[in-house]
Amino acid sequence: MKKKLKNARGETLVELMASILIGTLSTALLLGGVMAASSIDRDVKALDEAYYTALSAAEGRTAPLPGGPFQLKIENKGSGTARNFPIHLYGGSGMYSYDLKAAGP
Repeated sequence: MKKKLKNARGETLVELMASILIGTLSTALLLGGVMAASSIDRDVKALDEAYYTALSAAEGRTAPLPGGPFQLKIENKGSGTARNFPIHLYGGSGMYSYDLKAAGP
């Protein structure tokens, strides 16, 4: 029993400080990653909401864009004929749909 008490094979203070430092740095890196991920998530949610708002406006055709009706010109270069069609544009933010207001040949 006396031999066991005099054994000097325990951890040193330097080893303990090194393990605390490694644990602290690991925790700091993990928290930094979590903060970056939450920031990216917040930005993506805002962009996603803007996308679906524009998509709903384009598909729902609730209110045409100001300045309309616009003219859509269709040309047949082979026969040399052209025709203009009045259309209304819907949507915004780079996402548009149109509504053809004229009928007939």
